[in-house]
Amino acid sequence: MSLAGSRATALALVFSELLQNALEHGAGAVRIELAQRNGDVVLAIADEGKGAGDAAAGTGLSIVRALVRDELLGSFDLAGGRAEVVFPA
Repeated sequence: MSLAGSRATALALVFSELLQNALEHGAGAVRIELAQRNGDVVLAIADEGKGAGDAAAGTGLSIVRALVRDELLGSFDLAGGRAEVVFPA
């Protein structure tokens, strides 16, 4: 898949933050998915932990939410040990 420069940068920052959170706060194996589905790009990062808990309100995830909303024009979902970003290709 190909993304314009500013969108690629936003996605890289989102990926970096979500992966770092999974490594620091998660448990077990970390799984990463980057795919195109029905005209959308899907980035999912999951681990075997219980979820973000209090970290869900942290600065890093606030930045992720802003980048997904403002730069990628997509949605961000955090449930259990899975973070998912979906945005138009």
